[in-house]
Amino acid sequence: MPIVDGKTVGQPFDDIDGIQPKFSPDGSQLAFGVRLGKQWGVVVDGTLGIPHTNIGHDTFRFSPDNQHFAYVANLEGNWFMMLDGKPDVYAYGRRTVENLSYTRLGIKGPVFSPDGKRFAYSVLQGIDKLGVVVDGQLGRPHWSLIEESLIFSPDGSKLAYVAGSADGKWRVLVERKVSGHSYDGIGMGGVLFSSDSGHALFIAQRNHKWMAVIDGRESELFDHLLVGKNGPLHLSTSNELRYIGRQGNKIYLLETKVGAV
Repeated sequence: MPIVDGKTVGQPFDDIDGIQPKFSPDGSQLAFGVRLGKQWGVVVDGTLGIPHTNIGHDTFRFSPDNQHFAYVANLEGNWFMMLDGKPDVYAYGRRTVENLSYTRLGIKGPVFSPDGKRFAYSVLQGIDKLGVVVDGQLGRPHWSLIEESLIFSPDGSKLAYVAGSADGKWRVLVERKVSGHSYDGIGMGGVLFSSDSGHALFIAQRNHKWMAVIDGRESELFDHLLVGKNGPLHLSTSNELRYIGRQGNKIYLLETKVGAV
């Protein structure tokens, strides 16, 4: 039986998933996985939800506004993203599919927008493709996906992530549209949004050279972009972008006003 602040929570269970007890951002809610017989469930605020065949470890997420809770669960052999106690429902192409499932634990996430109104996660499509579900819709399949790169803009209006294609190139997608071109690599830290959510930035590599990409526009090429404690790009609250590039034996400090170039 789980104990919080010296008090028992809920009924006795056959087992408790000790890997992932999760508190909401404001600390007012607690979620944890439990087993009763051969089935698993999730307890949120002392209430046990629907039974599952299994649950995904380390997938429990509360939204930043504390209003929503999501996790991955197995129902009769298929894996689903559960949102507020129900399997996610979304439109696939032009056909609405209810409770569409995925084989294997091919689901990563979820990621909530800062205001808690949107959420996204990646899924395994078929045998070897990956896709992103956002706002209840599954996008096009990708050959590869940096699943940790999913990020919403501060106002929640844009979702960005990094995906790979069959030619071995990498692309940044913002609201499902490619930003910039294809690259040999995308820099550490993925996409950075400006504070007003109007601009998307990242660094990319082409032919062993590095560049900053701002709203799809590429900077000059450098042998290397130096990385600070917050990554290679520093964006101030006034949307002034600073980064340090090296060409040969010379080092340059680059400064620009995002949106003015």
